[in-house]
This record gives sequence, structure tokens and C-alpha cells, in this order.
Amino acid sequence: MKLIPINRDSPYLKDVKDLWRKNSQTLGFFPEGAFNEHAARGWILAAISDSGEFCGYLLYRVVWRGSVWPIGVIVHLCVKEEVRRKGVSRTFLDQLMKSRREGFLKLQLSCRRGYLANAVWPRLGFTYGGEITG
Repeated sequence: MKLIPINRDSPYLKDVKDLWRKNSQTLGFFPEGAFNEHAARGWILAAISDSGEFCGYLLYRVVWRGSVWPIGVIVHLCVKEEVRRKGVSRTFLDQLMKSRREGFLKLQLSCRRGYLANAVWPRLGFTYGGEITG
């Protein structure tokens, strides 16, 4: 499996959007323009199998919240159902932190309490940081 950055011209950008649509009830609303903007900034990574099949994507952004170093914020991490539990999510996170593409030293995310995806975050090294009113 390899991870590749997605830009606006990537043939995989359509796959990213299609997978989001299929999982939008969990991932939430995300406008077309936001996908294009993240792609233009290089803030989408796609997992591609050895046979060239699209397996999932990681969409993130970089923010400065009054700190010296930027913070990486995971917006979406979505893996096709048939390849879940095969290390794709771990590969995304390891690569993102290893490359430190944007110079950030910390990753954060938010996930609604009732989602099954919450079970994966502690296994990937994330800790509970509190609740916010939505």
C-alpha cells in the first residue's frame, strides 16, 4: 500500500468525494469547494493498494492556535469497508507524523460520542481531551 497526496487534478479526488458521500452520515457535511481547497493545499492523502485500487483517504488541515508550532487537525479519516482493520488508518497517521509535512508536532480531531469510530482513536494513540457543545 502506498499513500499519495491528492491535488485538484488527481484522478483519485473523485474517489475521495465518492467515499465521503457513502459515509457522509458519519463524516458530516463537507462542501465540494472545501474538498477542492484541501486538495489544492495538499491536505488530502489517499491510500492506494499495490494493485492500484483506492482504499481510503485522510483529509486534514493545519491551524495556528496561538502556538509557536502549527497543529494538524484531522477532518476526515475514511477507509473503505472492505479494507478496514488492515492497518490503513495506522499507515495514514504514521506517514502524516513521520513526514511532518507542515511542521506540526501535534494532531487532534473531534468525533461525536455515539459513533462507532470512537473505538478506533485510542488504538491509534489518541487520548480523550474533553467535550465541546455542538
